[in-house]
Amino acid sequence: MNVNSISPAPPGRRFAAMNASTDPAIQSRVKQLIEGEALMLFDTATDPSERQNVIRDPKFANEFNELSRKLLSHMRRTNDPQLVALETALMHHTNADVRKSK
Repeated sequence: MNVNSISPAPPGRRFAAMNASTDPAIQSRVKQLIEGEALMLFDTATDPSERQNVIRDPKFANEFNELSRKLLSHMRRTNDPQLVALETALMHHTNADVRKSK
């Protein structure tokens, strides 16, 4: 079953309906939404449904570093309350050199 083919649920009930689904594809998406990962990067050209996290793929290291620097800069400039959480996640990531750029 394609997630896009599901009939719209009443407002506020969509997630509950997805969570109750027995469809493996929907269960996988719900698990990703609930558990997730601290850092996620998707190649939407090849994975428009954002199912494969490519954050650890060396092929995407440059893009990851550039996006991380831009996000950190914006979060610092706007005093984002989640800045420490992002810095902590980046510290645990193998490409943590983006933390050095201020």
